Amino acid sequence: MNRVSSPRVSRTIALGIALLLCACPASPGQRNAAEAGLKVAPRLTGKDLAGEYVALDDHRGKVVLLNVWATWCEPCREELPELQRIQATHGGESFTVFGVSIDADRDAPKVRAMAERFRLGYPVMLDPGGKSVESLDVRGYPTTFVLGPDGTILWRRDGILLPRDPEVETQIKAALRLPKA
Repeated sequence: MNRVSSPRVSRTIALGIALLLCACPASPGQRNAAEAGLKVAPRLTGKDLAGEYVALDDHRGKVVLLNVWATWCEPCREELPELQRIQATHGGESFTVFGVSIDADRDAPKVRAMAERFRLGYPVMLDPGGKSVESLDVRGYPTTFVLGPDGTILWRRDGILLPRDPEVETQIKAALRLPKA
């Protein structure tokens, strides 16, 4: 059998194989859990807006949309209505949004005021300076993760969630189909 090979055909085949084998992000602002170097979200514990202790682990068994943000971050403020819409749409026994504000201690009143202004119906943990979320390798704000019921990081977005983003909805719906932990 006579085989004819051209550099173009070889590159096309190699690219196809690479795409099949690699878990490449769909867009530059996303990374999967393996790329993030994490499999399970870290234990996040702190005070909520009422001064009560909260922990991310309190939501084990649920799908969690974990959002790291700050009041001084314009894209963070812009996405708060979308986060509240997601909570209103999916929130309940098997889903919650969980916000982590990295604002300084002295700015806790600003965080409370913003949560009230946007009528956030989900827990917001105060993490002054972002110490609790350091192991998440957050490089900018906002950063959002979808966690499975077992706490596994399933998806990540570095940057703003746009209103009714179909990818976010797809990720949430896929996570909600997973067995509970």
